[in-house]
Amino acid sequence: MYPELLPILGKCRLFHQMDAGDIDGILRCLQPALSSFKQDELIVRQGESMPGIGIVVIGEAAVYKETAAGQRVLLTLIEPGGMFGEMAAFVPSPVWPATVAAQDDSTVLFVDPQAIGRTCGSNCKWHTQLTQNMLRILSEKGMLLSQRVEYLSIKSMRTKLCTFLLSQANDKNSRYLELSMNRTKLAEFLNVSRPSMSRELARLRDEGVLDYHLSTIKIRDRDALRKYAQ
Repeated sequence: MYPELLPILGKCRLFHQMDAGDIDGILRCLQPALSSFKQDELIVRQGESMPGIGIVVIGEAAVYKETAAGQRVLLTLIEPGGMFGEMAAFVPSPVWPATVAAQDDSTVLFVDPQAIGRTCGSNCKWHTQLTQNMLRILSEKGMLLSQRVEYLSIKSMRTKLCTFLLSQANDKNSRYLELSMNRTKLAEFLNVSRPSMSRELARLRDEGVLDYHLSTIKIRDRDALRKYAQ
């Protein structure tokens, strides 16, 4: 089932420790739906009823939270193999907690969460691994959301920016960071003004804390970055 998508689905955390044959077998049990979207088209809208958990298999999607005032806050960007909607999928009468838009022409595989949570009639061997993977994903997502709240609660532009960069540097264990977001997307993610963020980056560069070119950032003084992140 969808043999051309198996290499991409192999990167999805839902199918962790499964080979192509295992994924093909579990897809036959899950019977997911495949949908295509044009660039900038809404994939799902915040508050709408959920048809299933989304897995991006082609293109890229952006997840936005919309405030009552109509402001959009970027939560994350999803590349092929990434998922969205898993945190809300298992509540009664689930609705989308955020809006998801196609960044370019994209294809999404929608999986019924009920099919994940129950053992199929064939009692296939992959469901136990699938359930374990889903629990791990939900735990990790909860921790990431906690970190996201930390960023949004920080008032100082410098502290917020340095906390984010220090976290990225620690995760990658490297002085060189290749950001997956451009300046506009990063400003939306941190919920700050793009011009203000760019000025702060320039000040940090002039002070010798970091250097940057396009989406690449070099941490020159990790101690100073750590001090400003506190």
